[in-house]
Amino acid sequence: MRRRLSTTAASPTGTFEQIGQELEQAHDGVQVEPSFAGSSDLVAQIQEGAPADVFASADEANMEKLTADALEGAEPVTFASNTLEIEVPPGNPAGIQDFDDLAGDGFNLVVCAAEVPCGAATRNVAEVAGGGA
Repeated sequence: MRRRLSTTAASPTGTFEQIGQELEQAHDGVQVEPSFAGSSDLVAQIQEGAPADVFASADEANMEKLTADALEGAEPVTFASNTLEIEVPPGNPAGIQDFDDLAGDGFNLVVCAAEVPCGAATRNVAEVAGGGA
């Protein structure tokens, strides 16, 4: 029996590969085929008919796109969350403590693509902080 696991982003790749291996070992004849891509890409693939037994989205907006399509499946369950972090050089020479500190001259704010969850989250924080990414 083949099971398709569609999940997002690079961060959970190792974990989901391990889960797939454990499922295969625990259940004779089960073969897990992971598919890793951005949430929006996987949603589009599933909406176009790509098979998926499990879909793990990096955000609620993309999960809602699938549930709005009334596809067969269980109700979504939150199983993890993320926290945005500010990355600074070793020793934090500029003394960055919060998002507002990034508004000064000489700082580059690097943001993920807006259509992926990390980009959308960063843009939301920037807007709330009065900036704009």
